[in-house]
Amino acid sequence: MVSERDDQEQWASIVANYGDRAELIDDDPVDTAPETPATSPSPNYFTFPDPADPADPDPGAKGSGPQSGSEGVPVVSDDESFVPPTPPPLPRPDNLRLAAWIGVLGTPVALLVLQLADLHIAPLLGYAMVTAFLGGFGFLVAQMPSGPRDPDDDGARV
Repeated sequence: MVSERDDQEQWASIVANYGDRAELIDDDPVDTAPETPATSPSPNYFTFPDPADPADPDPGAKGSGPQSGSEGVPVVSDDESFVPPTPPPLPRPDNLRLAAWIGVLGTPVALLVLQLADLHIAPLLGYAMVTAFLGGFGFLVAQMPSGPRDPDDDGARV
């Protein structure tokens, strides 16, 4: 069991070495692979070849390894990237349903804007807007399915 003093010492060590590379605490070090020389090719995109290396006559040539952009960021070619297919167009509601939604959503917004602008609304226009709202709401409610929904249907379509 670790005593509280050991915990405090470990915590102080962590705080003192914050940002340093971690070292193994065990007495038995783990065997690591031998280090590869810097001139060997590496699949890592963030390892750049030495521009003064005579083994690479043209470091900017295509296919000679990773290349860097203007800020040293590696440039990855888009030759093998996935391009999704163009999505299908959004479904368009039929004209009656669209008019009903405009009546339900557009009428209150129009009335609010007219009231905030302190514009006078003719009584006939006001009655027409209220009728458009109630008619659109009634149409949308009448178009709702009347039967119960399948409890196993989660709405997903393939």
